[in-house]
Amino acid sequence: MDINAGFLAVALANENGNYVFSEDIYYDQYSADADTALHQTLAAVYKIAESEGWSVAIEDISLRKKKSRNHGKKLNHILHDFPYIKYRSYNERKASRSGVPLHIVSAFYTSRIGKEKYQNKLQTSTHQAAAFVIARRALGFTEWYEPEKSKSKRMNANIGIRS
Repeated sequence: MDINAGFLAVALANENGNYVFSEDIYYDQYSADADTALHQTLAAVYKIAESEGWSVAIEDISLRKKKSRNHGKKLNHILHDFPYIKYRSYNERKASRSGVPLHIVSAFYTSRIGKEKYQNKLQTSTHQAAAFVIARRALGFTEWYEPEKSKSKRMNANIGIRS
């Protein structure tokens, strides 16, 4: 799963790392009951995962460094409203209660890899492609990324899988 402002991008990969499907699941991040909306959205995801025997994978995101800098009014607002800590704790609680395995993988270049390698090929959004990269990492697959500035240096973007 890839969390974004107001929605979760969910992607399913089979045991061979191949794409199965993806979709966006929306919740109202700015309502008075935003926490409840996120909680109910995750409950629905875990109910399906439990009934189908799937595991769930999320990114290990640290926003501390990003929040400490000034990025402009719009981006600062998004970063400070971003519910990642609640999202992670809700995921950990839901996984523990439901018995669904939760994998926490590195967030290193998931959006860029998804956009460059999978978005056009799979005809998905950038966020759904990033969710697919997250799913593949949880399965132990390695993604290579060549940054624009330095195409000669290949970077292994499969950093730190924890479950």
